This record gives sequence, structure tokens and C-alpha cells, in this order.
Amino acid sequence: IAGLSHNLSLGWYSLAVVPLLLELYALVIGISMLLSSLFVFYRDLGHIWEIFTQLLFYGSAVVFPLSLKGNVVNGVLQPIRLMRLVALNPVAQIIEDIRHALVTQDPRVPWTATILGGRILLPIAVTVTVAVVGLAVFQRLAPRFSENL
Repeated sequence: IAGLSHNLSLGWYSLAVVPLLLELYALVIGISMLLSSLFVFYRDLGHIWEIFTQLLFYGSAVVFPLSLKGNVVNGVLQPIRLMRLVALNPVAQIIEDIRHALVTQDPRVPWTATILGGRILLPIAVTVTVAVVGLAVFQRLAPRFSENL
């Protein structure tokens, strides 16, 4: 077991995981409520969602860290457009920042806020919007679920 945790470094940065997990929870709840209510009325949406999850997987820094998509200048990673575009994805932002808080902690590898030039509120705003829209759609369509099932 000691060999498995040699890259894990718990420090003050590790406390950033708590709000990141709350952000992930809000995103998942919003998507779940939205999709569950839409699946009742549009059964073929499952096939489209299956393809979309594959795109989301490869576009959300699950397989690769965002630091692989930048240019290193004088030992400091400089973000490029593709890196900034991927960092706008809330899932990529959450995964990359959790990876940075628990594993990397290298000062040369930037946080997502640095990659986005301080515009960290954009992925958070997407998360909040998805959660609010998902809840609103679910509450609006819930009375008609039994008619369509």
C-alpha cells in the first residue's frame, strides 16, 4: 500500500478538494435531474447522451492532464487556446484542480484559475446554471411523469 501512495501529497492544498467535490456534486445533481426528466418524454435521448459522454470523457482531462496541452517557457507552463477551451468545461476544471490539490502540487503546473486568466467563475457559473435548470425542469415536468411512463 505504501507504494500506491508515494505520489499523494496531503497538505494545505488538499483542503481545496472539499469545495471542488461540492461543485462536482452540484453539477451531477443538475445533470441527473435534467436528464431523468427528459428521458421520460424522449426515450431516444439515451443514445445521444451515450455519444455525448464519450466526447465529455475525452474533452475533460480525465485521460490527460491539462499541463500536457501547454508550452513551457523558462520552466513555467504557458497555456494555449486549446488548454483554455478545455478548462472552461466544469468537469475538466474540477478534475484538474483535484489532481493539482492531491497529486501534483508542482508550482510550475498552474491551477485552472491561472489557465483561465482569473476567470474561474465561468465553469462555476456553468455548474450553477446546470443545477438550477435541472431542478427547474424536473419540478416543472414531474407532475406529468406518471402519464408518460
